[in-house]
Amino acid sequence: MGLKKCGKHILFCNKWEEFVEYYSISYGCHLVFKYKGNSKFNVLIFDATSVEIYYPCKNNHPKFPRIRARYVPVEFAQKYLKPKVPIKLQTSSREQWDVSCVKHCDKAIIMAKGIPKFARENKLSEGDSFVFELIKREPLVLKVTPFSCN
Repeated sequence: MGLKKCGKHILFCNKWEEFVEYYSISYGCHLVFKYKGNSKFNVLIFDATSVEIYYPCKNNHPKFPRIRARYVPVEFAQKYLKPKVPIKLQTSSREQWDVSCVKHCDKAIIMAKGIPKFARENKLSEGDSFVFELIKREPLVLKVTPFSCN
C-alpha cells in the first residue's frame, strides 16, 4: 500500500481497496495507525462498538474477538445469529454451554442467558480476552479460544 500527499492531507493509495476487503472493514469501523518508521505502520482495527478486532489466524471460519464476552459485532450477528435462538459455546476440551442472544438497544446483540454460568465454570475474569469462532451452523456452535494481547 502506498501513501500520497494531497495538500495538507496524506492519503492511502495502491492496494487500499484490497486492504479494506481483506480485513472486512465496513462503515462504523475505525482504524488507528501507529507509524513505526521507514514507511511502516501498525494498525489497530475497531468495530462499530469500539472493540478491537483481532485477527489471530487465517482460516475460512468467521470469527470475532471479545474482551467482555457479551457483545457480538453487529455484522457477525446479522449474518449468523438470531435473537432468542440458542447457541452453544465450545471450549478446546469440546465441552459445550448453552447460551442465548438478545437484542440490546437498537442493533446491538448480546449473549445473555448462559454467559454467567459459562464464565463461572471456566473461571473467567474481568479483562480476559477471547476469539469466538463459528465452527457449526446447525445447531450454531462457537468455539471459544482465549488469547493474550501481550
